[in-house]
Amino acid sequence: MILVRHAAVAVDSSTPAASWRLSDKGRTQSAALAARLREHAPRAVVASEAPKASETGQIIADALKLPFATAPGLHEHDRSNEPFLSGDEWYERMRRFFAEPDELVYGSETARAAGDRFAAAVAKHPDDTIIVAHGTVITLLVARHNTALDPYKFWERLEPAGYVILGMPGYRCDGDLPVCIELE
Repeated sequence: MILVRHAAVAVDSSTPAASWRLSDKGRTQSAALAARLREHAPRAVVASEAPKASETGQIIADALKLPFATAPGLHEHDRSNEPFLSGDEWYERMRRFFAEPDELVYGSETARAAGDRFAAAVAKHPDDTIIVAHGTVITLLVARHNTALDPYKFWERLEPAGYVILGMPGYRCDGDLPVCIELE
């Protein structure tokens, strides 16, 4: 299974992050990522319904000539009730989010609830599917099945257009760490 974090976005702090679209850099990253994923012989691309993820997925699917669809449940941890945060405050909230998975510390979902929702949505797709989603929920799934990983550190490393290849069954990381790549 290949989990891809959406590519770079055009940040607009006046609109909810769930509505952000890809930047020019993000479109370029998506096309370059498709070339790297070709060798894994995926059979389909499924993405979160959020524009930044669906745009990333559509570009990858078009480049690889694969079927593309969006699916519910693959969206990011719901924090639509929170103001735009940046810098130290943002990172501190995320540290707490991963450290206290059963506590509602940020947004309207606990880490456990977001992870459960995302895991259920991912399980509906065959193992040879590229799933394009969001850094936080990808991190929650990977950490759930690879307990030696520090979720916060993994989340920090999973750059836009980064991806992780998980062995199936069991969503296990091959090697010391999952493959995470930032494309320029």
